[in-house]
This record gives sequence, C-alpha cells and structure tokens, in this order.
Amino acid sequence: MNAGQTEKEEDKVRKNIKTYLDITGVSKIARRYFVMNTFDGALTVMGIIIGAYVSGIRDPETILSTGIAASIALGISGASSAYMTEQAERAMELKHLGNAMLADLNNTKHERASKFASIYTAAVNGATPLIIGSIVLLPFFILTFILPIEEVFGIGAFKSSLAISYVTLISLSAYLAKISGENVWKYGLRMLFIITLTAVACTGITMLFR
Repeated sequence: MNAGQTEKEEDKVRKNIKTYLDITGVSKIARRYFVMNTFDGALTVMGIIIGAYVSGIRDPETILSTGIAASIALGISGASSAYMTEQAERAMELKHLGNAMLADLNNTKHERASKFASIYTAAVNGATPLIIGSIVLLPFFILTFILPIEEVFGIGAFKSSLAISYVTLISLSAYLAKISGENVWKYGLRMLFIITLTAVACTGITMLFR
C-alpha cells in the first residue's frame, strides 16, 4: 500500500469516526465518564496515600504497587461496566429505531455506530482512572525507579502526590466551570470541600483502625 492509499484509508477512518460520533452523540457521554473517572482515580489514590501515611507506611514500592493495583481495578471495572451498559442501551435504541423505521438495521451504519459508541465509552471509562492514578503516583514511581532519595520535586513524595491530586482536581473543577459557563470560584470551592472531606475521612478511618 503506497502513501496515497494510506492517506485515503486514514481519511476514510476519520470520516467514519466523525459520522459515528454524530449519529450516537457519544462525545458528551464520554466526557461525563472522563470527569467521573478523574474524580475516582484521583480521590481513590489520594485515599490510599493518606491511609498509608497515617498508618506509618513509608515504603514507596508498597504504596506504588497498591495505588497501581487500585487504578487497574478501577480501569477494568470502568471499562467492563461501561461497555456492557452502553451495549445494552445502544441495542435497545437500535431496536426502537428499527421498529420506528420499519427496517432491519443489522449490518448498517447505525449498527456500526452503536458498536463504536460502546467501545469508545469503555475505552474512556477504563483508561481515565488508570492514567490519573498513575499521574498522582508519579513521585513514588520516581522515588522507586529513578531517584532513590527521600525527596522528590524538592519535597517529600507523599506531599508531592497529594499536591498533584489537588492540582488535578482543582483543574477539573475549572474545566467543569468552563463548560457550564458558571463561576470558577464556586466550582473550585466545591472541589476543595470534596478533597478536604476525603482527606479528613481517610485520616479518621485509618486512625480508628490503627
């Protein structure tokens, strides 16, 4: 296959994807999944880090492996649940559309768009917590594999990871404020409350069972 044919194939794929996105309207759904799983990934890993610190665990490998395992579990859960849920919803919609049109929509563009939507949402739902969790755990990754010293980014790995969590979630609140057209400070304060509540709850529970 020459360069011209490759470009034509790539252009065809891009057009098909755009068509599928237009037909299904899945972009908005995927955006919601992205936001929800950014919450889940960042807050879950933050809770693990706080729990480890309060429990007196300082081994970066233990925290890193636990955080990655939790992120993977969230990713698998998110991908499988989103795929199965979206597939069921899309199958129902396709049947209703076929009945309304008095047509068999099997092996049509609508069916292909429906399958694409299920895979697309599953990919977003699965990848987001894994990526976000990995970003939050970056200081522990550096501490374990790159710089075996006590401090990362000039401060401790625990503080670095918590700072990344805060920045990630506050950035998410700014994004939500932008797409909603509402006050950035209002969203920021809400997010700050959620972060603080999570930190206090994790600290309290960990201390209770120490």
